[in-house]
Amino acid sequence: MKLIYKDDLIAVCEKCAGELSEGEGNACLPTLLSQALRENGERNTKIFPVHRLDKETAGLIVYARTAEAAASLSESNISR
Repeated sequence: MKLIYKDDLIAVCEKCAGELSEGEGNACLPTLLSQALRENGERNTKIFPVHRLDKETAGLIVYARTAEAAASLSESNISR
């Protein structure tokens, strides 16, 4: 897991093929990202998935860092 960008509301990570973009456990990106944030001295290490990539797919993935940001990002993904 490579952290590309973070601020108080979002974190953007590079997901490698084979990694899980959601879920809990040591092999899942939300857990890995939370651990990396904690190790970097961050207090807010809560992660909210707002989209996913298939396990076999590599690419950038955005995680919300607050419930409000997650709701806003999820709402913006709705097709109208």
